[in-house]
Amino acid sequence: MDKYQLIACDGSAADIYRNPDDPDTFFEPNGKSTRGFNQIHINAFYSILDRRFTDLFVQPGRKRNEYSAFSEMVDAANPQDPSTIYLCDRGYASYNSFAHVIENGQFFLIRCTDKKTAGMLGSSLDGVKELDCHVDRILSRSQSKKKRLQPEKADHYRHISKNVPLDYLSQEHPEYSISLRIVRIEIAEDCFENLITNLPALDFDMDDLKDLYHLRWQEENAFRDLKYPLCLKAFHSKKI
Repeated sequence: MDKYQLIACDGSAADIYRNPDDPDTFFEPNGKSTRGFNQIHINAFYSILDRRFTDLFVQPGRKRNEYSAFSEMVDAANPQDPSTIYLCDRGYASYNSFAHVIENGQFFLIRCTDKKTAGMLGSSLDGVKELDCHVDRILSRSQSKKKRLQPEKADHYRHISKNVPLDYLSQEHPEYSISLRIVRIEIAEDCFENLITNLPALDFDMDDLKDLYHLRWQEENAFRDLKYPLCLKAFHSKKI
């Protein structure tokens, strides 16, 4: 539309020099390896329209956290860039990810599991074949109804466990309001996908969202083209 840049986000693992003494990257022997192996996890931003990797965040294999990696890369993006639509798979779906994109004034389209989607909706997805609705949610660490700042909106509240990161909740800001668009589409007979977004329905209908999400697969191909022809599936340097 000559208005947005499309940034896909995905992760990929790479083997590194074997070192059983590094607990952050070493994986014990299993069906794939009789000696065990060390691995890092690479999270990357990929600009779909010009086929270019724009950012990456490397994590130890055993400490991979796609939520935090995504949030850090969103915050580090150049504010002078064109309006961005982030396209992500289910590993990046969280309230914290959504909030970081919104607070940076950008847009997202992220695939989500049935369980998480039902939790956001507050109702089961059983029998639901198509859906396109907006929900307003108030996120809070407290489960106490007496402490709610907007008790008249009881149905909007969602409890966020203290173990779940949400960077915009604090003692000074005990509640965080977020507006989401939840879309469910049928991609094959009895096969459905859930997409969480903040893209406006006036500009993006369900077919547009389906086409957009399909474009995310170009990053999968880009990883393949990097890792195998260029032999980047494993790094052999002894220094991390």
